[in-house]
Amino acid sequence: MSQTLRSPVESVTELCRGLKPGSQATLLQFAQFLKFQEVQAAFDEVDEEDEAEWDRHFNDSVKVANFARWADESRARSKPQPIDPARL
Repeated sequence: MSQTLRSPVESVTELCRGLKPGSQATLLQFAQFLKFQEVQAAFDEVDEEDEAEWDRHFNDSVKVANFARWADESRARSKPQPIDPARL
């Protein structure tokens, strides 16, 4: 007997099928809450060294001017370019 691994979405979907509509909504709200918590945790894990490096960039007037120029040029394009910290 072979079992295939299911994604969390597939597992929740299968579980929801057996529940009454009110319980389905509650389970889905809880799943959305858990997903939000997962995303929020990723934002909370900001690398302090990376944060300090960006602070150094923005405390340098030349780099701030370069950033402002990049932002102006990027907004003027139909497809903005990602920022390259090496060009600051």
